[in-house]
Amino acid sequence: MKKSLLAHSTELNSNIFRSANKAERKHTKISAWLICLLLLGGVFGANAQTYCSSTYSTVEAINRVVVAGIDKSSSGGGGYENFLSTSGTMVPGGSYPITVWGNTAGNYTCYITVWIDFNNDGTFSNINERFYIGYFTNNSNGSCSNTITVPTTGVVSANTRMRVSKNYNAYQTDPCASGSYGQVEDYTIIIPANTF
Repeated sequence: MKKSLLAHSTELNSNIFRSANKAERKHTKISAWLICLLLLGGVFGANAQTYCSSTYSTVEAINRVVVAGIDKSSSGGGGYENFLSTSGTMVPGGSYPITVWGNTAGNYTCYITVWIDFNNDGTFSNINERFYIGYFTNNSNGSCSNTITVPTTGVVSANTRMRVSKNYNAYQTDPCASGSYGQVEDYTIIIPANTF
């Protein structure tokens, strides 16, 4: 009888130990998943903002954008194109040559404006967030170039947004405009934390 009780006690302790180990492993797996989700949220979600929309009713395409590690060619699929999965990196005080190509769709002049939300507030309202890049005339693949200089103050470490606008006949001054002839493209600009 004593032997039977001892065996039962040993088996019970073993089952408790296995259950505890199983629960601990499950807890560890859940913790690992939570850490991964938090890290992913930090990379992709923590700096996310809601931006105003901008588009054009008649597409006169941006053909290519090159700046800060971005080199994106496109075919003018709509008045607005979302290229947020395409990113470049900028640091405070840095200067970055930019070239934009586009189609004027005839003997017209098109102007390129770029906005970058350096303070990551979900708007392009600061004057140092707007850049007039240049213009080109009567060319199916015309280009203009300039330099974007990142401010040394008022810049936040973030995955923030760059908006490129191509507008007929004048520089676009409103990043939230719905225009008649042109195109808008959005990109991601990464401003690393270790650059401050």
